[in-house]
Amino acid sequence: MHVKQLLAVLAAASVFQASAALAACTKPIVRMEWNQLTKNQKLLYTTIVKKLAARGLTRYLKPSQMGLYDFVSDHTNIANYVHGNAEFYPFHRAMMYLYEQALRSAGWGWGLVYFDWSAVAQNWPSSDVFKYFGGQGDSSVWSCVTDGQFARGHYNVSTDPAFGSYARGYSDDGDQTCLRR
Repeated sequence: MHVKQLLAVLAAASVFQASAALAACTKPIVRMEWNQLTKNQKLLYTTIVKKLAARGLTRYLKPSQMGLYDFVSDHTNIANYVHGNAEFYPFHRAMMYLYEQALRSAGWGWGLVYFDWSAVAQNWPSSDVFKYFGGQGDSSVWSCVTDGQFARGHYNVSTDPAFGSYARGYSDDGDQTCLRR
């Protein structure tokens, strides 16, 4: 039932967004590429993402109440229905719109942040995005992130049973602070 509700909300958000685009916009939300952010903005952004993660899996449909894992769970559960067909773009546009609103409700004052992989294609591991979100992980079998704000012990991975061991993943030894790469 949750999937049908989410699709209805996303469809409504798409219509709202399209109608809003036709109206005169005096304060557009500008989405920024990661490398355009200042150091303080990068730190704030990762802090806000952690705030959303701390909301847990809420099953709410309002961006001001949704947590990071609501987006992960909904995307995972709906993936087979919205990939490889005409629903791909409308679904992901609406999902990103809701995610952007959730970020703003948690204190982010700008538009959605994106990462231009092509700008660092020849040496992407050197990007400072990994300084903030964590690097390649340790050499253990779990490859737990050991640095950045999402380092092992500083971040809890979702405990939603629907994710199982797929849960980006806490390790089979039960460590729910091990974000795997």
